[in-house]
Order: sequence, then structure tokens, then C-alpha cells
Amino acid sequence: MAGLESILFHIEEQAQISASAITEKANKQAEELIESKRAAAKAECEAIAEKAQQSAQTMAHTALSAARLECKKALLAKKSSLIDEIIDEALERMKNMPEKEYFDALLNLAVKHSGKSEGLVILSQKDKERLNGFEEALA
Repeated sequence: MAGLESILFHIEEQAQISASAITEKANKQAEELIESKRAAAKAECEAIAEKAQQSAQTMAHTALSAARLECKKALLAKKSSLIDEIIDEALERMKNMPEKEYFDALLNLAVKHSGKSEGLVILSQKDKERLNGFEEALA
């Protein structure tokens, strides 16, 4: 039986060596796979981070553009409001001018802006009633 035990011992020893080699190979393959997956995950994380960075830059640029547009709109609205106020104030001043000063100002504006061409001056009914030689001065 000693021969049989020796054969069995030898078979068991070869099985253990073979199992050890298989285990070692499997561990090495597992480690390589883990390292490969780690590298792929790292690359994917970097790509996601880059995409997020670009998206953030785009959003910041869009927000900045929108803010600039809002500033321009607010400035334009303020300018328009100031122009309206100035026109209203000028109109009120003209309404309150003495008659001679009023028609002198109208005459000055007509002469200044008519150039050499003919034009048409349209007056309100109130102004038509108090002309006092304005038409002759225009001619």
C-alpha cells in the first residue's frame, strides 16, 4: 500500500500545485482587471469633470451675458425716462412762456432747423388765436 499512498500523495501534491497556480493566475487576472477598471473609471471621472467644467463656464458666460443685457435694458429705460422728463419739462416751460418769448423761440427753432427748404409749421388752436405777426416773421 505504500506505493498507493505515494501515488495518492503525489496526485494530491500535483493538485495543490495546480490549484495554487490557478489561484495565483486568477488573482493576477483579477488584479489586472481591477487596475484596468480603476484606470477606466478615473478617465471617465476626468471626462465628466471636464464636461462639468465646460458646462459651468457656459452657464457663467450665459449668466454674464444676461446680466449685461439687463444692465443695458435698465440704462436704456433710464435714458428714455430722462428724455421723457426733459421733453415734458421743456413743453411745460414753453406753455408757461410769455407770448412774445414763446413765438420768438418758435421762430428761432423754425429758422434753425428749416435750412433752405420749405416746411410746414402746425400750431395748436390756442397758438393760432394769438399769432400777432408770427406768419410774417417766418416768411
